[in-house]
Amino acid sequence: MSAISQSRGAPDPSLTDEPRPLPGAPSGIKVIIVGAGIGGLACAIESRLEGHEVILFEQTKEFKPLGDNIGLFPNSGRFVKRWGIHYELSKSCAYPDGLRWYRYDGQFITHQRQQKKGEDMGDANPFKDAPLYDTTRYDLHQLLIKRAKELGVQILMNSRVAKYVEETDFAGVEVDGKLYKGDVVLGADGVKSKARELVLGVYDAPRPSGYAIFRTSYSADRIRANPICAHLAPVDEDARSIWIGPDAHFIIGTTKSGKEMHWLLTHLDKADVEESWMYPGKVEDALEYVKDWDPVVKAVMETTPEGALVDWKLVFRDPLPRWVSEGGRTCVLGDAAHPFLPTSQQGASQAVEDGVTIAHALSIAKKKGLPLNVALKVYQTLRYERVKRAQQLGVDNRNRMHKVDYTKPIDPEAVQLQFALWLWQHDAIQHCHDNFDSALVAPMVDQLTSASPPVAQADKLAIEQPVVAAVAAA
Repeated sequence: MSAISQSRGAPDPSLTDEPRPLPGAPSGIKVIIVGAGIGGLACAIESRLEGHEVILFEQTKEFKPLGDNIGLFPNSGRFVKRWGIHYELSKSCAYPDGLRWYRYDGQFITHQRQQKKGEDMGDANPFKDAPLYDTTRYDLHQLLIKRAKELGVQILMNSRVAKYVEETDFAGVEVDGKLYKGDVVLGADGVKSKARELVLGVYDAPRPSGYAIFRTSYSADRIRANPICAHLAPVDEDARSIWIGPDAHFIIGTTKSGKEMHWLLTHLDKADVEESWMYPGKVEDALEYVKDWDPVVKAVMETTPEGALVDWKLVFRDPLPRWVSEGGRTCVLGDAAHPFLPTSQQGASQAVEDGVTIAHALSIAKKKGLPLNVALKVYQTLRYERVKRAQQLGVDNRNRMHKVDYTKPIDPEAVQLQFALWLWQHDAIQHCHDNFDSALVAPMVDQLTSASPPVAQADKLAIEQPVVAAVAAA
């Protein structure tokens, strides 16, 4: 088996969980987080393990089963495993033997392989303690919520932040007429985060990326009931296939040993971004984009239950010159700071890296007797350049799939999804501890026009390595 196939590091549900770590000794630091997404919850969990007090505001009334597949790669999987949810999360993971590639007309291109569930990778696996979790967004989210509550995170639902406040000695948010104060406020509430306005000093409106995604998930039995597409959902197994066409691609996959399935269609979209950027989708609208495609693709779409389809606009933001307010007590993270294209395969993982970096930067600043407002500036310095490079990988992957010349034979290596070892091998916590001092003395300047901020030596070397084809979550 190649080192690349070993690198997937899929968790095996037969393994027992590690002991669940307890909250650290009280640090005296109070963290306010806005938004209970992946990044916000990651920061909340790691902050409690560091002993910080955490209060988290979420504007929705309840969490609903929304979304399909999500991938947490080894650079974030290492932390999720340490949090003590490895065993439960493994139960919801997919273990396909690879990704089967087709042209839009159904012509087979290649089988991009990976190891199967339970395959023994042994000690040779470089990601033995840093799994890749190919799971469902809802299952991951529920486990993170549960773990955060177990650790003592105070989560206030149906709480919409009306205003961000920052003074020299505190940062806070106004919710339902009440001002909540903390040492820092972290905006983790997505691409429309109000914290961005405080950080930038001006409001920056989202704009269309030029693409949108129809996406859904439901019981795989519906696929198996149609003989045209039943082979895509084998019983008791997971499978994944992709069709690529002009400025579009279609992915179908199953999870939980073939019990559930999802499909998504990424396509050109010229609509303006309105206040709501996620709409109920119509199957007939999705079918319009694949009129000349493989009948198998159309058959899959036609199995979609009524009301199960979402039309998700891929919102783009211009790169922010900074993620941290002038006073250093308020910052943005995850999608609020840096929206990722799905083809990057790194949106969730980079949000997790953001969260754990902030938690540890606060701890280090406290232990060194430094004012806490320097911690968030260190976070930005350590993270900015790495995130920018990871975002570019998403653009490159999309272009590889969408800009194919169909008048010529397709080179499988030219279209397959790519990853870079410098992404997967990174340990954000170790990076924070190793580089805190150098980041501390780096000047805080406009990141869009400045030279690259400090990057760990291991990253500098790894970035020079060629990208390598790898299978990822849809």
